[in-house]
Formats: sequence, C-alpha cells, structure tokens
Amino acid sequence: MMRRTPAVPAVDGRDRGVTGEASAVVRAFAARGFAWGGDWSSLEDHQHFSVSGG
Repeated sequence: MMRRTPAVPAVDGRDRGVTGEASAVVRAFAARGFAWGGDWSSLEDHQHFSVSGG
C-alpha cells in the first residue's frame, strides 16, 4: 500500500486556478530548473514556467 503525504494546495487563495509559491507544482518545476512566472520581475504570470528563467 502506498502512503500518501498531505497535499499542499495549488491555489494561493486569491484566485481559483492560480498557482501559489508554496504549491507542489511550483516546487516540482523549480527542482528541475524552471523559473515560476510568479517570481518574474517584468510581469507576474502565475500560470507559466520558463526553462530559461523568465
């Protein structure tokens, strides 16, 4: 039997469908070298990731 860990919400509470900085999705992409659009200085884009760093 596989043991599950508690899920971290993918939304930050402001808008449905917006990925928050603490989400498992953002952490998984960051671990693979992607930059999250929510950290971009030119324009925050919470639903996108960039392998080139944004």
